Amino acid sequence: MNSTDSTVVLGSDPEFAAINKIGQGVRGDVLSIAMRSGKYGTDGSGGPLELRPGVSITPLGAVSRVYNALKELSVDLAPVFKKHGISSFKAGSYAEPQMALGGHIHLGGANPLKTKEIGLWA
Repeated sequence: MNSTDSTVVLGSDPEFAAINKIGQGVRGDVLSIAMRSGKYGTDGSGGPLELRPGVSITPLGAVSRVYNALKELSVDLAPVFKKHGISSFKAGSYAEPQMALGGHIHLGGANPLKTKEIGLWA
């Protein structure tokens, strides 16, 4: 992408908590998945798990990447989740006590000098 390009890309890093069979949250660093494949891992604090689905140029593409990352995570990490008794997941701000969950949308790619021109800022 060159410096005059006005293409905007969308990305995200949704966070969630792994819950064991007795209803307790299990920290991501305990599950030893930090930086496992690049598509998922733990956030900077090591507690919440997070998806890293990559970027897209459309909202539908961004949602599709999150969906595909969730499918890959469930297959790739099934043995780890089974070993630690993970039976469910929670998401949402403070859905799990002691674990701030969030994530956010990333916007990138556009030349900051052209963002007014393409309608990102008034």
